[in-house]
Amino acid sequence: MRTNSFTPWWSMSLSRSFKRCKREFFYDVFWGQNERWKWHLYEMRRLRNLKAFRGIAVHDVIANLLEKSRRGERVEKAEALAEVAGVLRRGFTESSCGWWNRDLRPAHLELKDVTCLIEHYYQFDKDLVDAEFEKQLEHAKRCVENLFELDVWQKLLRSDPKRWMAIDRTQPLSFDLDGVRVILKLDFACDFGVRRVVDWKTGAPSNSDRFQLMLYSLYAEKQWGWSPPTSTKLTAVYLYPEASRADFCATEQDIQSVCATVKHSFSEMIEPLHRTGRADENDYPRNESSATCPVCRFQGVCVKESERVREILASRPQLLVDDESAVEELLLPTFEE
Repeated sequence: MRTNSFTPWWSMSLSRSFKRCKREFFYDVFWGQNERWKWHLYEMRRLRNLKAFRGIAVHDVIANLLEKSRRGERVEKAEALAEVAGVLRRGFTESSCGWWNRDLRPAHLELKDVTCLIEHYYQFDKDLVDAEFEKQLEHAKRCVENLFELDVWQKLLRSDPKRWMAIDRTQPLSFDLDGVRVILKLDFACDFGVRRVVDWKTGAPSNSDRFQLMLYSLYAEKQWGWSPPTSTKLTAVYLYPEASRADFCATEQDIQSVCATVKHSFSEMIEPLHRTGRADENDYPRNESSATCPVCRFQGVCVKESERVREILASRPQLLVDDESAVEELLLPTFEE
């Protein structure tokens, strides 16, 4: 399988995928090369598990609340709770109805417009999936409730939105790091004399939180001239199980480390392309000891997956080539973070 035209990029999600399993990374990036499986792979790239879906829903609702406040409209906790519950229930229904299948979803919707969950796609136990959904729904509601208890949130709602930095949520954000195109999603930034980048977190603190925020400071330097990046205040706001925040500024050594890490990670990702001039799945081997295989998006095409999964996929029709969004993705890579 050879690549035709691939413009390499780097993102946190791709980096995590590459570390978890190089074969997962290969399917995600070079999915259009496999004539036999490409339409199944196209579906699989859109899959999310319930935890990831919950995180996306909470982030989208917070972004909507900020836009509402920017327009001068009142932001109420009750409405926010109803919105996040509605987003999750609608998405869960779409997925449980199998809307990844063109024959089952409304004609005016494309695959990119609907929610597709791993738990439904691979037919996990229904009772367990339903119970997990209710758990994630309560988790999301708790995040919203905690958000409104935060002093930083109330201050934002009372602040002058003209000092909020414009963030285009319809396109992937990117910047050039010494020749590497870095793709990211930035939650919020403002400049009230102190330049600040805010990242909403719906899960427990992790070792990657600081790294991610420092990456955002590099974007702010390129996009808004916030130089040096060590002067930008970086804030992680944790919404679960209790509301908390962590503030820091990166050091020059931190910034150098982040840059070196991104460039090294990127070079590892594309090394086979430089070496052979082509993308071959044998250059991106499976992680034979991976504990994530049972919840991997691409288990349906990996030889390690169960016969049950193959039977499920064999019973489905292939996605038609004239799905407009699918054809576009054959030509242009998607950037998701």
